[in-house]
Amino acid sequence: MKKMRGSITGRDEGFTLIELMIVVLIIAILIAIAIPTFLGARERAQDRAAQTSVRNALTAENVYYTDSQAYTQDQPTLAGIEQALTWVPGGPSTGQNEVGVVSGPTGTQAVDGTVVLTVLSAHQHEFSICDSKVDGGNGTGTSYDHEGGGGATGDGSHALEFPCTGAGASTDSSAGWRH
Repeated sequence: MKKMRGSITGRDEGFTLIELMIVVLIIAILIAIAIPTFLGARERAQDRAAQTSVRNALTAENVYYTDSQAYTQDQPTLAGIEQALTWVPGGPSTGQNEVGVVSGPTGTQAVDGTVVLTVLSAHQHEFSICDSKVDGGNGTGTSYDHEGGGGATGDGSHALEFPCTGAGASTDSSAGWRH
């Protein structure tokens, strides 16, 4: 009898239902804060990969320009310089590692000494770089655009044109490529 009385009066240790509910609530709040942050990180990373591809494309074009004093949209020539990219001469980019390229004078929308490069990210965001070595009325240098300016139509047609002079275009990549 004495043994039985000890186990009845002994208090079981553990968490109450309210304490467990508070822990679950705290975990739910942390998840609600973290999930949107991580979802946006993946999209931003894919956009940065596309931006890197178009920058690499510009580097390849500049290598060719240094040797020949002209830009090219010749796919075998460009592939010989930068093998990691798929080159689409005169046409729009349809994939992350595809770079659409238009250069003058054969490109109907680019002036001689000018190249327009565009790439599409995995989230269908289009990024363009326009580079001009001659003053075709819009100055020389490099400009950046993201959907909706000169380098991208923003309507899904992904047209290539020069210069990147749309409302969002800028000579500063951080300004021209923001969205």
